[in-house]
Amino acid sequence: MAILGSFNAGLKQDYELLFTKSLLDGISSCMLSVSLGLGVLFSSVPVFVYQGLLALLAHVIAPLLSERVRFKKGLPLFATLEKADLRT
Repeated sequence: MAILGSFNAGLKQDYELLFTKSLLDGISSCMLSVSLGLGVLFSSVPVFVYQGLLALLAHVIAPLLSERVRFKKGLPLFATLEKADLRT
């Protein structure tokens, strides 16, 4: 979810997957903080940096990608070819 959500955010400005992931992370961090303590809070910093760098990378390479790859439903960067495209 972190990789696909970051690419969706960078390429299409669609933040829905990142919001869903942050909700799941928040719930799991509440459960983990009971046994692991304050370290769970500090683990959010690398996640924020990781997802932010991926979103920035996707935003930078967006002009280099074709319209078809950028706006394909599902996997934005790893778009699959349709059957018509495979014929020569």
